[in-house]
Amino acid sequence: MVRNNDCGYFHATAVLPEFQGKGIYQALVQSRIDALKAAGAKIAVTYARELSSAPRLEKMGFITAWASEIFLKKF
Repeated sequence: MVRNNDCGYFHATAVLPEFQGKGIYQALVQSRIDALKAAGAKIAVTYARELSSAPRLEKMGFITAWASEIFLKKF
């Protein structure tokens, strides 16, 4: 997590497959939200994959602010 003034950015939240489905992801995100609130931040931002993290984050009250494409070049 990185904080810049009133905004916090969550980077890379992941749960190993054998521990998924136990509420760990939600607890990790909520812990970050709580830390940001305690520090006086007003906004939390994160990147989410449409088929994995996005639905979970929406259930926690996050909204889609914008959609983007990711480009990859192999060499």
